[in-house]
Amino acid sequence: MCKLKILNVLLIGLALGLSQAAYGYVELLLDPNKVGDFKDLSLHGRDGPKVNQKFSEEMVEHLQRLLDKHLPPDSTLSIVITEVDMAGEYEFWRPPPEDTIRIMKDIYSPRIEFSYVLTGDDGAVLKKGEVVLTDSYYLQNLRTLRSQSDPLYYEKELIRDWVLNDLRRFYKKD
Repeated sequence: MCKLKILNVLLIGLALGLSQAAYGYVELLLDPNKVGDFKDLSLHGRDGPKVNQKFSEEMVEHLQRLLDKHLPPDSTLSIVITEVDMAGEYEFWRPPPEDTIRIMKDIYSPRIEFSYVLTGDDGAVLKKGEVVLTDSYYLQNLRTLRSQSDPLYYEKELIRDWVLNDLRRFYKKD
């Protein structure tokens, strides 16, 4: 069994043990050279280190749940996020408190860019690459009807689709 670590450069390597029963190991890093330039990484109209930490924690928990089902034991998935543009936009020209409400429109689709390396238990690279995830039809997707309360729902769906489509050949056989 492995412990899950969150590597968040903004918090200078804060490590949290989030999963004691993890099969694989996930490292998530927000690129320190680009984190201040992310197009849109904000919650409730706010951004900064606390939002970056919340984003990192939630995405790692989500990835860990997905990867526990689909990666071989003792494998490692390292991800460096280089761009985040969350679904929707804050329209700051609206009067308060509406300026802190994320407006969802087709033109405000979610986008995440990252590089990744998937290694096996022996350290051999199984797969690596650079990925740009976006979904311009995110509002028409039937799955979006399930959870409107999670502020990172659409970004998690991008990651879910990537894991299910791109890492498919590493699924564990039950």
